[in-house]
Amino acid sequence: MKLEIIFKDGRWLVNGKRLHELNTEEKEFMNDFFREFKIWKAEEDEEIRHFINRQAGDQEASINYNNFQKQVV
Repeated sequence: MKLEIIFKDGRWLVNGKRLHELNTEEKEFMNDFFREFKIWKAEEDEEIRHFINRQAGDQEASINYNNFQKQVV
């Protein structure tokens, strides 16, 4: 059986059916999908947070270096 999840008109559909129309197998598939999506999203958010912190640190170091140069000159 092929299962497909799509987001259409503000709703998640599995094989074109809304949540209340799903059979047990389709509901389990949908639950697994969202469980995986949550994990992926959390990992992505963590990577973004690290990237932003790293960028902020680099920028701060650059600003401090530029201020140091101005003071020396």
